[in-house]
Amino acid sequence: MRYRLFFVLVTAFFVTMNVLLWRSEFGTRHGLGGGIPIETVWHKMLVAPDNSRLEIRQRGKKIGYGTWAPILGERAASPNRNLEDVSPEGMIHELSGYSIDFGSNFSVERNRIRFGFEVKVATNDLWQELNVHLGIRPAPPDKPSYFDLHSAAPGGKVKVTGDDGSGRLEYVFPLADLKNPEELLKQFGFLPGPEITALIGLLRNSAHGKSGELRLDWEASNDWLKIGRARVRAYRLQAGFGPFQMVVFVSLEGAILRVEVPMFEVVLINDQLAIL
Repeated sequence: MRYRLFFVLVTAFFVTMNVLLWRSEFGTRHGLGGGIPIETVWHKMLVAPDNSRLEIRQRGKKIGYGTWAPILGERAASPNRNLEDVSPEGMIHELSGYSIDFGSNFSVERNRIRFGFEVKVATNDLWQELNVHLGIRPAPPDKPSYFDLHSAAPGGKVKVTGDDGSGRLEYVFPLADLKNPEELLKQFGFLPGPEITALIGLLRNSAHGKSGELRLDWEASNDWLKIGRARVRAYRLQAGFGPFQMVVFVSLEGAILRVEVPMFEVVLINDQLAIL
């Protein structure tokens, strides 16, 4: 179970980084076929006024919760700023960037999992820094373990630290190595089996753009989400490769309403909707 969870973490990091790298290199392109620029929805998610608290369900059973928190960054005040220039409480005087902070706590089999990430984005929507954390607390006699990942765009490096329950580990590798996940997994002492190799092959075969480049194309469209007996307008984001698909419903204000990952039979539902 530990190694499967570690692979899930590496995969989540890999997919997240490729999405962010896609935004860095192709940020002026729109989502395909949806008629809505993906940048429009992404910006609403970055500046949403409220956090999105999400109930995590697998096969219809609640297994935990998560919180998606958008944060606006304010540039440090100049020591020469006049008192008249001070913004009212709660108002950003000069925007320095955005960040998304996601934290979750859920159960998988007999393991309690804490998973979260923080993404920092500049005002031009290009990613600057990514931090990922995975903590695993299995049932005794197994020992708790954790993994942390850090990457910053300027340095072009990825650092992985953690403890798999038997000792501390640390890896540092170039960001470009994410384009070759098979070799990366081997560096971690994980030999990809046929299922994992096939999954990576599906992602590579579905890639667009440069030869061998692995990235996801997100599509954005207007849609309706059923809430109880009513329907509300929402943005629909969708991306995937092969059997892996992800659908995200976002309110017009930028809040996360629902996330669907059919392959794992997992659904995240805004807690305001879960009670309906």
